[in-house]
Amino acid sequence: MGAPRVEPGYLSLKDLARYSGLSVNTLRGLVNKPPHEALPVIRLGIKLLIKRSDWDAYAEARKTVGKPSLTQALTNLGLMTREEQQICGPPNPRRRAT
Repeated sequence: MGAPRVEPGYLSLKDLARYSGLSVNTLRGLVNKPPHEALPVIRLGIKLLIKRSDWDAYAEARKTVGKPSLTQALTNLGLMTREEQQICGPPNPRRRAT
C-alpha cells in the first residue's frame, strides 16, 4: 500500500486540464483573456500555477442553465425577469441584441 495522494492546492496547466476536462490550449486561452475575463494564475517564470479554489470559482461564475441563445432572445423581448436572468446566467456576450 502506498501513501495517500496529497491533493495540491495549486495546479499546473497540465494538472488543471486533467481536473477540468479541458485541454491545456483551452486553459491557456482562458489565462490570456483580457484581465477582467481571465483565469487568475500565479506566474513563476514560464510556469503557470492555478489555485484549485480559483478555478472552481471561475467555472462556477460561468455556469448557465438552458440554451444561451434562448436566454438572449427572451431577454431581448423583455420576457425574462432579473431573477430568471440570474438563474440562467448572463446572455451570450458574443451575440448582439437586434
